[in-house]
Amino acid sequence: LAVARGNDAKPLPMKCHWELNNDNLLDLSHIVYVHPTTLGAHGIDRVPIKTERFDDKVRMWRFVPDVAPIKLWASYMNMGADVKVDRWMSTECELPSHCTVYVGFAPAGVHKPEGPYHSGAQLYALITATPETADSSFMFYAQCRNFGVEDAEMTAKFVRDVKVVFGEDVTVMEAQQRNGATDPSVTRIDINADAPALAMREIVKRRMAEEGVR
Repeated sequence: LAVARGNDAKPLPMKCHWELNNDNLLDLSHIVYVHPTTLGAHGIDRVPIKTERFDDKVRMWRFVPDVAPIKLWASYMNMGADVKVDRWMSTECELPSHCTVYVGFAPAGVHKPEGPYHSGAQLYALITATPETADSSFMFYAQCRNFGVEDAEMTAKFVRDVKVVFGEDVTVMEAQQRNGATDPSVTRIDINADAPALAMREIVKRRMAEEGVR
């Protein structure tokens, strides 16, 4: 695997609460809307997710058959625009905010939906958010990939491209923070795509109560 440090190995500042980062990563359907030119592809958000709940973590995963590959990766591999693949994506979020995102794609029909995914282009993104104040935080991240492992130029481009992608995430999360501040009484809508994030918030809330943290 090739490992790329994120943001030049520096924390990425965010003007939002750290839990919004958990929310964002536990609902990867956002890539269709937030990252349409880089990671997204139509159809991903139409496939239901699976949610697994544990004592100190939540796991979300989705297998999406017969769709376009991840756009950025396809550009690295000189893949044609008409290629169709099976894509998979999962996030495992452990207390309090250690998220491992596992995504990839392979030729259609190679893997069963439940995995394991033994071939194809694969990436692990390791992402953690830490609080600074009640409404600001820092993101730390790195990526491990299995393609272009010896290609230093690709790694450098990968780092630049992913920084743009995460910058788009930060823009959205900061907007969520501002919107939430205008009316803190607004409740969250509990739909299937929100189940992992809501489950993780419940775990954080329970553990804070057990430790007497406010």
